[in-house]
Amino acid sequence: MRRRASLAALLSALLLISACGSDNASAPADGERVEIAGAPAPINGPFSSVPAVCRTFTHEPGNGMAWFYPVRLDMDLLLGVPDLRPSAVSEFLGLRPFHLATLDLPLYVFETGLSQGGVLPAAQRLVAESSIGRFESFSDQAMGHLDPLEDFPGHNRFFETVVPFLRALVGG
Repeated sequence: MRRRASLAALLSALLLISACGSDNASAPADGERVEIAGAPAPINGPFSSVPAVCRTFTHEPGNGMAWFYPVRLDMDLLLGVPDLRPSAVSEFLGLRPFHLATLDLPLYVFETGLSQGGVLPAAQRLVAESSIGRFESFSDQAMGHLDPLEDFPGHNRFFETVVPFLRALVGG
């Protein structure tokens, strides 16, 4: 199932890059219907739009589509420290996961449908094995991976939950 989700995410990313254009000059305008031949479904979602994502992630400097998720991050997280403990692989990769028990920062977690329910249980394991005292978690399985950042403000579950969490941290 995860492999299928990864392939779907890759296809979505490729379709998005195609829709945005390499230099953002050909990015669709707001309200423009985006259809790409061969796409399994329309790529404008209920929470955001291709033009909004293009404006956020495909302009220079800092083209997010180019650096957003490097392969090395997968290697470090999935192979090197899947349980946040030292291993032969983490040592080989030069990672130093020695501070799990002393981790005591507040933790906010928001899960979208991308992980198919995997983020919240992983966060709960992290909290159980660390010294994290303040932990809040939320989920919206209908949201895609980029929706928390690109969701239209009128119905953004991420903003509705993260703002109170951050205000409480700063005493506001």
